[in-house]
Amino acid sequence: MCELDSALASPFDLAVPANFAQVVAAHAKSDMRGMRNRAEHARALRFCIVLGLAAFALLGVASSKAVLLSLKAIVGKVFGVLGFFGEAIFNAAAGFTVVSRVVSRGLITDSRFAGLAV
Repeated sequence: MCELDSALASPFDLAVPANFAQVVAAHAKSDMRGMRNRAEHARALRFCIVLGLAAFALLGVASSKAVLLSLKAIVGKVFGVLGFFGEAIFNAAAGFTVVSRVVSRGLITDSRFAGLAV
């Protein structure tokens, strides 16, 4: 204890710039290199998978069937919405193609080569 008291009692002068605290705080906020690397992300993913499987196993057989059925219903609805948008985009493209063919026939002469080029 005496050694510690004597070490802390002696004046210790270190020359630092006036804005040292602000510079350190700015670097601490912006420099996040090495904080999260690929190995840490992979480890976190493995932990999440193991925890998810453990939770699924602890739910039991009866409730796991209900979870699977509700998950299947959710996935079905998501794919239904995605299919709707896909079909809408396809139909819009097909309609645009038909309209552009009709318009191009009126603008381009009856030459087969001109029609092929368009």
